[in-house]
Amino acid sequence: MTGSNPLPPLEVTDSASKFKAKCLEIFDQLAARKLTRVTVTKRGKAVAVLSPPGQKAIPLSHLY
Repeated sequence: MTGSNPLPPLEVTDSASKFKAKCLEIFDQLAARKLTRVTVTKRGKAVAVLSPPGQKAIPLSHLY
């Protein structure tokens, strides 16, 4: 597919420092289903995997 707006990757891997700098943008992309999975690494090792919420997501306030 060609064009001025290539499709974004469905999965990305970023270092913790890069994730911290653009986390709100990443959250928006996950919510819009532009990304399906984000892996956050620290010193080359995965420390977190993020994905869009399912239909019945549990609010964070219910976890504490």
